[in-house]
Amino acid sequence: MSSKEFLEQCAFHLDINSYNLVALSATAILEPSLRPLNESPFLSSLAAWERSLRNELSRLRARRIQANEDQYLRDSELSSEGMRIAQAAFALEDPLQAELFLERERWMAIESLSALSDFQLDAIFAYRLKLAIAERVAAIQVEAGKEQFARLYDEILGR
Repeated sequence: MSSKEFLEQCAFHLDINSYNLVALSATAILEPSLRPLNESPFLSSLAAWERSLRNELSRLRARRIQANEDQYLRDSELSSEGMRIAQAAFALEDPLQAELFLERERWMAIESLSALSDFQLDAIFAYRLKLAIAERVAAIQVEAGKEQFARLYDEILGR
């Protein structure tokens, strides 16, 4: 099921307010001012997790280019988990593998944080976010496959 099909089902089965929250949930974790965070402990926790991870990635990137890291940071708490994940992703030399690693970590965070929630809409948020991850990974892999094919094709033709 695609995100589009999932949202169509949500529109059919949920009230308009709940549907709007689900539709916004994928972007809510990136923009803390959006309304769903106030109504969902799960989304609020996941947004904090994501901000921590992104801050750690920003710190590592800034250090690599010797830039002022503070200009890239958003308000968040320090997290040893965020540090661990960012360092592990940063250590991977292949950007594709680093992206796939980060998406696996996001998936596991969704699993972990949604398990703690007894709010039924949070399960729908979690499913929506997992669909978004699955679609992103599929798109990344298709693009990587096209690049690999083009490289092999050029090698065969002796370019």
